[in-house]
Amino acid sequence: MGNLLEIAIKNSLISEQIDFNPEDILRKKLNVFATVEDINELPIDAKEVSWETVEDDERIYLTKSFTFMTEKHLIYFLNESIRKSNVINHHPKIVIENNTVKVESFTHDINDVSHLDLQITKFMDELYEDIVFLNRA
Repeated sequence: MGNLLEIAIKNSLISEQIDFNPEDILRKKLNVFATVEDINELPIDAKEVSWETVEDDERIYLTKSFTFMTEKHLIYFLNESIRKSNVINHHPKIVIENNTVKVESFTHDINDVSHLDLQITKFMDELYEDIVFLNRA
């Protein structure tokens, strides 16, 4: 088993980038695990979850409202959201009232939130952030 590990280490791209001897790892002379002290800062900042989780008698779903400055931005948001929904074959409930779009997303088969809901809500958040950013310019 040790020989397989040594072969894997020697053949990996990592061993070409880092100067170390595979035998040192096998003899446990080299610490291969990162510690808190090794990490100066995380590469990303965690964002606060902006979708509300609602639980009623029948289902659990995610909901959020998006407000737009112009009708053009609202239509773009809707078009891109519907396009993404068609691609992943998962369609949230979308209600439009004046310049606000309210979205509710859950998976009908299980009456709960699934990976598809998380995928579409993340997409909508990113799309909205792009629209807001471009609106400032």
